[in-house]
Amino acid sequence: MAKGAVVIAGFLLSLAGFGASATSTPVVTVTFPSNGATVHGPVYYAASASSPDCPKGIASMRIYSGPYISAYTVNAAQFSTFISLAPGTYSTVVQSWDYCGGVGKTPITVTVSSTGGVTVYTPTVNAAWASPIHFVASASANSTCTKGIASIRIYSAPYVKAYTVNSNGLDTFLSLPSGTYSSTLQAWDKCGGVYKTPITVTAQNSHGHSLYMASNDLDYVSRYPVDDQGFLYPADQLPMPNGPPQDFVTDRSGTFAYATVALGIEAFTVDHATGGLIEVPGSPFPAAGSGPFKIAMDPQGDFIYVTFSSSNTVSSYRINRNTGALKLNGSAAAGKGAGAVKTDPSGKFLYVADSIDNTVSAYLIDWTTGALKTIAGSPFVTGVNPNVFATSNNFLYLFSGNSVSESPKSISGYAIDTLSGALTPVPGSPFAGHGSPANYIAVDAVHNILYQPTFPAPLGDAFNINTIDRATGTITFVDITAQFQEQDAEAMLVDFSGDTLYMIDLWRPGTSDTSTAVGSFAIDPSTGQLSPLGTHYHTDSHNEYASLAVVP
Repeated sequence: MAKGAVVIAGFLLSLAGFGASATSTPVVTVTFPSNGATVHGPVYYAASASSPDCPKGIASMRIYSGPYISAYTVNAAQFSTFISLAPGTYSTVVQSWDYCGGVGKTPITVTVSSTGGVTVYTPTVNAAWASPIHFVASASANSTCTKGIASIRIYSAPYVKAYTVNSNGLDTFLSLPSGTYSSTLQAWDKCGGVYKTPITVTAQNSHGHSLYMASNDLDYVSRYPVDDQGFLYPADQLPMPNGPPQDFVTDRSGTFAYATVALGIEAFTVDHATGGLIEVPGSPFPAAGSGPFKIAMDPQGDFIYVTFSSSNTVSSYRINRNTGALKLNGSAAAGKGAGAVKTDPSGKFLYVADSIDNTVSAYLIDWTTGALKTIAGSPFVTGVNPNVFATSNNFLYLFSGNSVSESPKSISGYAIDTLSGALTPVPGSPFAGHGSPANYIAVDAVHNILYQPTFPAPLGDAFNINTIDRATGTITFVDITAQFQEQDAEAMLVDFSGDTLYMIDLWRPGTSDTSTAVGSFAIDPSTGQLSPLGTHYHTDSHNEYASLAVVP
């Protein structure tokens, strides 16, 4: 909605051009303030207009704070704004003009209190709101304090600071997980006075998504409901019928899920109503090598690729799109220590990190059969112990040290030749981490940001924010996120939309307790900064590098 006063030069003259005999009458709807309301501080107006009989629509809207006293004008069909009025009672009018010469108006009587206090316009009580919840409030000081209001703050719960503005008017959206909150809108004046208005806020969000965490020290998969804002909720435990998984992935549509187990590859259909996993008949499907390890899903969801760490091979499996069943397409040799595996974003090429040989094996994918063909020049030499792939556009990133003793490892970046799949180091590669970074990375391919957790103990967790040059693939360190509680973040995943980052971290870092927790963060699309979302949930796993997968 438009905010701020707009001066319209010659406005009344322009209306004359519409003609004297208008056949339309705009309808003006005033959401705030309610007629007869008594408020503190500047008065919040929110209104809209329509003109069903004028196909050209609404030209302008205006607030009259009294007869012939124009307080605010906007060239739009809706607006929201604060109007400063002295204490007293006002017969205001919200008026609109359409492009056919029609005029519509709605009178609103409002009283501005002479006492200090906080008026909350929204959210209203006795209603459930989907996040982000719109908060609007205004405040005024007692008459003894002529300096006025200094600031207003939202406490979403007792002692929980959610938002502060240095103004006498507050208008913001706040994301809250589902639940009922005893919130308070509190204001401070410039003379030391404090004013409070408590409200009960009910957030009711859709829980249509699921985050899965799978670890090789648990014989179940934890499924966390996720709402539309990225908040997590307590997990269900979904049994793994054939033992703990080494890795766990879902297809992008959220139809099927796959896990590597000792006996082969488990396949599941995903129940979209509950997030539950239903074992596919014939599962687990036989392993094509020894030591089933990591899985990659091709972007189209037609194939999965599995590395086998003992036989040092990688195999291709076709997915039956009706049932989720797997059919082996064939295998290819990889280097020693075959582990992390990743397709490029197009699904044309496949890459395997050979952590013992210090190379990356590269393959061309037959789009029809999913079969693998080694790319000329493969394997490509990397630094020491390459692992943890991430991709953005036509660039591939991984950890690989400059020496055996290097700790932490550097981030290596490679340009992917779009015709051959060959890898070429991007300018500046390898890139050193900042602070004391962990050996894990995640890419927000939507906003071209690469994240790396770092441990600035004893201050707590933070993340290195690196931008990715769209043309060259070079990464540039730009900032460290705000510090969080001490959690030693490790495994990470950015959702497909680029809105949310999920992570696995230590539950009680700095102690003998090595159990982990799962949490989520909102991504600021303009800066890449991360904001914690709700609760971190304790797990029974002690594996910081467990798998995360999300179903949209």
